Amino acid sequence: QGLGADPGPNRTVSRGVDVQLDGSLSWSPNKIIVYKWDLNGDKDLNDAKGVKPSYRWKETGTYKISLKIEDENGKGDLNTADITVVPNVDFTVTKVTTTPEDAIDGRILNFKTIIENQGLDTWEKRVLVSLKVDDRVVDSKYLKGPIDTKGSSEITLGWKASPGAHKISIIIDPKMEIHETDEKNNSYIGDIPEVPSPDLYVKTIEWTPKEGIGDGSKVTFKTEIENKGAATLRDFVVRLYIDQHKLGDKRIKKGLGKGAAVPIPMEWTAKGGDHKIRHIPDIHHEIMESDEKNNALEKPIPFIPVPDLALT
Repeated sequence: QGLGADPGPNRTVSRGVDVQLDGSLSWSPNKIIVYKWDLNGDKDLNDAKGVKPSYRWKETGTYKISLKIEDENGKGDLNTADITVVPNVDFTVTKVTTTPEDAIDGRILNFKTIIENQGLDTWEKRVLVSLKVDDRVVDSKYLKGPIDTKGSSEITLGWKASPGAHKISIIIDPKMEIHETDEKNNSYIGDIPEVPSPDLYVKTIEWTPKEGIGDGSKVTFKTEIENKGAATLRDFVVRLYIDQHKLGDKRIKKGLGKGAAVPIPMEWTAKGGDHKIRHIPDIHHEIMESDEKNNALEKPIPFIPVPDLALT
């Protein structure tokens, strides 16, 4: 069998960083006694010797490196690989400030993030930064370059708060599009103070006229929806049913404060017979509540006489 030089795979490395090369996968039926390296692309095999030398590239670019081996019988082989040298950059999150400090359901929380380039080179291009809440990406933006060496830039990411305890992660270059000297310091992980839950319920259902409703009469319902939990800033829809039939929807905008109530008026043309009115706040489940089982209230309407029609 023959012998073969193996300088390792094509690689991307950072400028100005010591890189260990590896020719240990070179093979020969006899003992290999010489390893010579050309590492700057000038075809002179005098840049390094040995199986695993270290080398530092001072300039960016693509270099075709060569490894030549010789065994104890004087036989040799040469093989090449490509080394791509990129700017020396290292991004890390140095500070995160959350505003406003009090988290309310439906309120946008802004995370002002300071990102520093700890590398030796200025990064001229843009950098993607993502915000995760509980392992779900909720916002992503590009931070524009240039980002100077040892310099910092600011970016603000946002999330609409929802009830519960949450963990956030801010990740620089989440798609690993940029080669950095340290790929393990790109993330910030922190906790958000627990966001309290609202609790909507139907406080009262009233109607006028209260008595003497006849077939075809106009009936006005007035329902009061109250939030006995924490405040919410989310819109929600209140739906009114007569028996199993939808009478109408009312969208409440900008939520409902803690202990606040809102009246919901609706009209109905009465029909003879027995009927029930049922009101359901947050029919589309747009709000996470502390109690989802107390949303509906149903009341019977006094019997409405059915007209007695006769042919004459």
